Amino acid sequence: MSQLPIDAVLPTLQDRLFDATQVILQAPPGAGKSTRLPLFLLKEGNLPGKIVMLEPRRLAARNIAAYLAAQLGEPVGKQVGYRVRGENKVSTETRLEIVTEGILTRMIQSDPELDGVSLLIFDEYHERSLHADTALALALDVQAGLRDDLKILIMSATLDNAALSGWLPDAAVIVSEGRQFPIHYRHQGIGWQYGWEHDYARAIRKLMMDEPDLRWCSFRGLAKYGVLLTHWKALFLMISSFVSSMVSCPRKSSRLPLLLRRTVTENWF
Repeated sequence: MSQLPIDAVLPTLQDRLFDATQVILQAPPGAGKSTRLPLFLLKEGNLPGKIVMLEPRRLAARNIAAYLAAQLGEPVGKQVGYRVRGENKVSTETRLEIVTEGILTRMIQSDPELDGVSLLIFDEYHERSLHADTALALALDVQAGLRDDLKILIMSATLDNAALSGWLPDAAVIVSEGRQFPIHYRHQGIGWQYGWEHDYARAIRKLMMDEPDLRWCSFRGLAKYGVLLTHWKALFLMISSFVSSMVSCPRKSSRLPLLLRRTVTENWF
């Protein structure tokens, strides 16, 4: 298994979670906080109960659960599962559950003591939403009044540690290094007439062919054009078919060809 920056602080984090009930982790993108840390705590954390990790979006919850389960060689729903609005894949074997913030709020409402939960992980807390703040406030209330053994870990890529430490003066603070990769910008004009998604998909396919080492393609700014959800789904289906067809194509690199990021519709999925 390749080394990630988060590996350097995992032993320290384990010790802090043993001694304290509140821990703040600042780890830049690429450190491995969402993908390496949960499995480490699942195996080495010596936690008697379940780990519940909160994600700000349903898409992230599903994808992270799928990745972590794959690392264990298991299907989603065994040791690693997820719960989002209208969908869940958990079982009696599930020890690491990925949920959205609204799900945790409902969990606390139905079971104020969070029976069977040892650790709450707030991932990507720097995104700060009403749901995230409400979930954290309720979790801290449970910890203070009903569960002094409940542990809370707050993780973020760009967190204002000073401000958060002011709210949680007893929390241990851990800082991890991150990883950076070169970023190159390519500008491609796209007409916004009917059928624009086909032009968009072709432009991305051309970029993939011209840049064999491409790992991440971010496309933005479509919200102001009133892009509909059906257009997004059509675009992703077309791009997915391109990616699948390119698996057998000769390439200079065997790395994954593309990772797409959506910044305006993530809450729809």
